Amino acid sequence: MNHQGLILWLTGLSGAGKTTIASSVAQELRSRSYRVELLDGDVVRTHLS
Repeated sequence: MNHQGLILWLTGLSGAGKTTIASSVAQELRSRSYRVELLDGDVVRTHLS
């Protein structure tokens, strides 16, 4: 079985809707049986600091 990965990196100003868009995209991909890992920068920074 050939597995390929993909990274979708959303950038933009604070409050621009990146998390909202990322959540919607992740939900759609999961509904199509893709494995998805969503990393939110605010959450990641909380755990690293």
